[in-house]
Amino acid sequence: MAAERTARWVVAVAASVTLAGCVEEPRACTLMGADSEVSVVWDRAPFPAGALYRLCADQICQEGKGPAEREPRWTFRVPLPEADGEQRMTVRFQVTDPVDGSISYDRSAQVTLRKSQPNGEHCDPTVWQAAVRADPKTGLVPVR
Repeated sequence: MAAERTARWVVAVAASVTLAGCVEEPRACTLMGADSEVSVVWDRAPFPAGALYRLCADQICQEGKGPAEREPRWTFRVPLPEADGEQRMTVRFQVTDPVDGSISYDRSAQVTLRKSQPNGEHCDPTVWQAAVRADPKTGLVPVR
């Protein structure tokens, strides 16, 4: 009887140790922020200093003035606060010369918003993003 009780106790302890090993501790999420957006990156050199930029993702547009001349590369973003899921959209990027007001660059491309979780799976935020690179010769090239 005592041997049987000891055997049941050993089995119960072994089962609880095995089950405890299968339970994962909750993972701590980091605090990186992110927004749903489409961004364009380019080397400053091809565009005029002080140029005006306009980036549109479908019907949502953002305008701004160019980077300082000392910046070798620049990124411009259009926020998409209503983005909720993978979707294709048209991106258009225009550069206007500040001297004569002429459009020196005007290109469009199709992109797909992709899910991004910068703090890892099961951690907020979940955002939807796409990026393109503006190249004077090849146009807008999707960045993966």
